[in-house]
Amino acid sequence: MNSLKRATQFMRPYKAMVLLGLVTTVLPVIMELMVPRLLQYVVDQGIRAQNMANIYWGAGLMFGAALLGAVATLGQGVARAQLSQGIAFDMRYLLFGHIQSLSYADLDRLQTGQLMTRISSDVDTVRMFSSAGLALLIRALLMVIGSMIMLFVTDWELASIMLVLLAVMALLLRSLLSRAQPLFAVVQQKAAALNTIVQENLAGVRVVKAYVRERFEIDRFNVGNVDYRDQNIRVGRLMALALPSLALLTNLGIVSIIWWGGTSVINDRLSVGELIAFNNYLMIGMAPLLLLSNILMMVS
Repeated sequence: MNSLKRATQFMRPYKAMVLLGLVTTVLPVIMELMVPRLLQYVVDQGIRAQNMANIYWGAGLMFGAALLGAVATLGQGVARAQLSQGIAFDMRYLLFGHIQSLSYADLDRLQTGQLMTRISSDVDTVRMFSSAGLALLIRALLMVIGSMIMLFVTDWELASIMLVLLAVMALLLRSLLSRAQPLFAVVQQKAAALNTIVQENLAGVRVVKAYVRERFEIDRFNVGNVDYRDQNIRVGRLMALALPSLALLTNLGIVSIIWWGGTSVINDRLSVGELIAFNNYLMIGMAPLLLLSNILMMVS
């Protein structure tokens, strides 16, 4: 979670943008969580009751919630852009100043590629996280928590089944993350080594040409390039397990809802609108976990 720690430290001068970002992140979540409940109202009190007034009223509220959420999301984009660029600017300035203050011993010990990676790739990682990752992380957590609350409000028995599925998904994500973190660390090392090769070659390109060492340098770069590619492939193969596994669990949840919820509707313990709302809350709660897997990899 190094990116998270770095980002939060540099957010202090931008408290207004942070506050605006939080408000415009929470508001769309609230609006989205209202929609399934409004849909339940339209189905039960409007369609099944054959009451057009309730249908119009519910549809109008759904449109209003969607519009308010869209406006808040627009404000969130503005806040994220200003916040992320400000953080990246401050980090680049401080990092470059720190490099200038390094001792000769530190400069001999550190590779040029490592320093270039720190001031470019690492700063970009923090910028992307503060721009999109942090807002999406907060949104995903709120969506999961909010949907679970609404699931229990709708029907606690069905919600208990979903809670088990969410726990399994969380354990799966934790397992993937623990296996992926060391691989991502190696990717960063390979990237730094590749940057060092390129920088050293460009700095001494005249010497390379003078001694006709082009083929040696090409082979040297190719070795580093292959290592970097292979390590990224290893990470990609591991991450490829996340989406189908989580999608399978989500589909199992839908099947459980259809089976258990359908029986409850037939026995008049649950209304059709409640079943539809429950299914929507399930999708709202499950989808952020797919997003969380990518965000956690971003900040690891």
